[in-house]
Amino acid sequence: MGGGKSSGNQSTSTQLTPQQTETLNLQNTALANLIPTYLNTVGGATNVYNQETPNLNNAASNATQAANAVGQTQYNAGQSSLQSGIQGLQSLFSPQYEQQQVQGALAPSEFAAQQANVGSNAGFAGAGESGSARNALANQATQALQQQMLGSTAAKLSQALPQEGNLLLIL
Repeated sequence: MGGGKSSGNQSTSTQLTPQQTETLNLQNTALANLIPTYLNTVGGATNVYNQETPNLNNAASNATQAANAVGQTQYNAGQSSLQSGIQGLQSLFSPQYEQQQVQGALAPSEFAAQQANVGSNAGFAGAGESGSARNALANQATQALQQQMLGSTAAKLSQALPQEGNLLLIL
């Protein structure tokens, strides 16, 4: 039993069908057209980008300048409002504010006291000399009493105002 030997060259080749050959030809033709079209499209887009970049940079610069101007305006308005608020709060705790509040609270009482003196003067008008002396004494007594009452009220108000001011600070 022996084995046989073969001698000779063997080759294998692929045989394409006509449909496969047609498909390969179509693909090659498409690639031959597609690559230049792709290169032209990318080149055109690059040109447009290069032409529009300066315009875009200008627009971005203008937008940045406008935003900075608006920001500066808002900053200035905010700073001004803050300063006004601080000055307003400082005035609440000034001695002048306290004095104005006390005077405002006492104004109706002072007016009522003046009206009482006018009425008292009218009552003594017909009494002659002695009426004038009585009128003067009555005016002095009434004015002294009124000053004591108004002074007491002013002291109470002055004492209350700083405590309310402190409450404002806490709030």
